[in-house]
Amino acid sequence: MYSKIFYLYHRYKQPKTPHYSMDQKKINDLLNKLSGKMVLEGMPELAYIFDNQGKMLMWNKNIESILGYSAAELFGKDISDFIAPEYQEKTLAAMEAIFREKKEQTVEYELITKSGKRIPYIGSGSLTIVDNEEYFVGMAISTDKLKKTERLLKEQISETEQLKNELYAENIYLREEYIEQHDFDEIIGKSQLLKDALFQVQQVAPTDSIVLLKGETGTDKERFAMAIHQKSKRKDHAFIKVNCHSAN
Repeated sequence: MYSKIFYLYHRYKQPKTPHYSMDQKKINDLLNKLSGKMVLEGMPELAYIFDNQGKMLMWNKNIESILGYSAAELFGKDISDFIAPEYQEKTLAAMEAIFREKKEQTVEYELITKSGKRIPYIGSGSLTIVDNEEYFVGMAISTDKLKKTERLLKEQISETEQLKNELYAENIYLREEYIEQHDFDEIIGKSQLLKDALFQVQQVAPTDSIVLLKGETGTDKERFAMAIHQKSKRKDHAFIKVNCHSAN
């Protein structure tokens, strides 16, 4: 079963290209062997296969709609026919490197449509060997779309960062407001460290968690312990102080 993502030469009238020809059975065999590797889902805008002479053999439907050529016009067309003159040297050099070094290459260039419009693209290609013959399999995507996607991503990151900062500022405001509305009669101070500590007292007091207060002698650990007790569900019960140092 032929892959639906490619247009085959035999589906169209034989183009008049006496300078280039390829056995039809050979094309069919090539398609059958490559179609399993070429998956429509997740493919970039353009997908194509050239032989080792740079002649186009197969392509996906986007090639025709974007470049404006018919299937008959595309078959056997040279890769340089689509590349803007100032990009041809480096593009052809990359293609030669693929066949020579057998490594994937990526290059930026401008495609020229049938109407003469220039479209910037970034293409990536690799070598595929079928029946001891080498073929260039490539894919390309518009750099304009890549830049647009990058711009949208940066905008989303900026918006996320702004929301995070707004939430942080709102959190600070609510914490300070909450502390002001729930004064601790015996703890006096306005420093940010003290406000943070009192906010933690408010958070832990209603729970059944065990709380460890750490600090040097004279830092009023006992006063904070009493504050936790006063805000807890056990506030109506006795607050028992034990001198752990003397207990030892």
